[in-house]
Amino acid sequence: MIVESNRVDHQNPVNDRRCSRFLRRPAVVLAISLLFVLIEKRGEEFTVSNACKSTRFPDVCLSSLARSQIAKSGPRELLEETTRAAIQGAAFDDCSELLGSAIAELQASLEEFVQGRYESEIADIQTWMSAALTFHDTCMDELDEVSGDPEVKRLRAAGQRVQKLISNALALVNPMVAAWRASLAARGQRGSAPPALVTAGRGLVNGAHVVDAVVAQDGSGQFGRIQDAINAAPRMSARRYVIHIKAGVYREYVTVRSFHTNLMFVGDGQGRTIITGNKNVMQPGITTRTSATVVIEGKNFMARELTIENTSGPQAQQAVALRVGADQAAFYRCSIHGNQDTLLAHVFRQFYRECTVTGTVDFVFGNAAAVFQNCSFESKVPVHGQQTVVSAQGRSDPAQNTGFSFHMCRVGGAFPVYLGRPWKEFARVVWLRSQMEAMVQPRGWLSWEGGSFGLQTSYFAEYKNWGPGSSMRDRVKWVKVLNGPRLARKFTPSSFIAAQSWLPKTSFIFDSKL
Repeated sequence: MIVESNRVDHQNPVNDRRCSRFLRRPAVVLAISLLFVLIEKRGEEFTVSNACKSTRFPDVCLSSLARSQIAKSGPRELLEETTRAAIQGAAFDDCSELLGSAIAELQASLEEFVQGRYESEIADIQTWMSAALTFHDTCMDELDEVSGDPEVKRLRAAGQRVQKLISNALALVNPMVAAWRASLAARGQRGSAPPALVTAGRGLVNGAHVVDAVVAQDGSGQFGRIQDAINAAPRMSARRYVIHIKAGVYREYVTVRSFHTNLMFVGDGQGRTIITGNKNVMQPGITTRTSATVVIEGKNFMARELTIENTSGPQAQQAVALRVGADQAAFYRCSIHGNQDTLLAHVFRQFYRECTVTGTVDFVFGNAAAVFQNCSFESKVPVHGQQTVVSAQGRSDPAQNTGFSFHMCRVGGAFPVYLGRPWKEFARVVWLRSQMEAMVQPRGWLSWEGGSFGLQTSYFAEYKNWGPGSSMRDRVKWVKVLNGPRLARKFTPSSFIAAQSWLPKTSFIFDSKL
């Protein structure tokens, strides 16, 4: 029997034990650090018990912070200690691999805190803490298949405490984000990206870019394989490094590691430059996460004019084409093809413009803060008895600033399709001004395996969609209809992923307004 969208992937539990031990202390230290900053900004006397009242798990907050000797130090020492603890843990594999990207980003942010320049980093910290919680959730999910083992039960118990600590840290940083946004509004810094930058971006999208490396199968480039070109790219680059991938079918598995920053793929067009693979969870040793044909972890990654696919059939269950775990990643005119779990938008801020994504079950899933703008989503025929669903969003905590925003998109395909369902308890998905073809199911949204999980805590909403599948008459009762633009604007690129601070640098066009 085919198990529909079973996201459990087994990993080595020994590594997870090291992960849980490693995570606990940084989470405590970070929570204390945030408490100090909050109290300092409010001009109040530091009181752990009062501050913990604002968290989701006040008992855990109080017990972990009140007895800590670190709480007696100053904020500078706390932040420096957090940085050292984070760096030390980055060497661990398995769970630490999942957490590595968030730790690296958190280190940069903490350095800003130590130097007193944390105002501009507050929203970034919220993003990175949301990612850290998602990474840990992924580790915990991977233990579910061996949940009967006593050792695994102990690991999960420890992991649940770490989750609560990170959740509390998020709850503490969110008021700081609100205050930061209010200060921006007071200074008139709201709105879209500067027109000059957007104009320059249009020119770059049309081809005015400098190529640093060429990949070609006919010998006309420096490299015959994409991965070889990536490996030769500079590490931690502060400037854009462009790899031109000429037309051809590249049968390889491609990974852009976190140390390869500011990397850009430029293909010769969708359907002409194709990166293809066929890994899936039915193969020994392959998990959902490791089945991806292309993995992106390096910050500020960009791709345009190419196709990424996983050719495993629908009977192969989970088979990812593209996994993105990079902050401020952007894709323009890319096709992403697969069946179940085509695109894993795992963590951080992501933007997709004029892309096409095809699949069957949950073909866009994960817990990134992702905006899809002017994209097409095409359903394919699944295994008999399966439901076809565009999105399965994985927000596990109400303080996470994550979710999927589909803005001016199109939904259609070859099989009746639902817009989304709650993978995690606080899933968040919105469809704004999008074209709904007749293949969209009248109910619009699907519950998780026919139950009530997440229906009262998730956030599913629609705003001014159109087309034969857009009627709200027969929609499920738990979807929200946004009647005015005020709430809908929260999910535009400028508001949801802070587009004005990074998208103009990508050279890709985007609509910052509703």
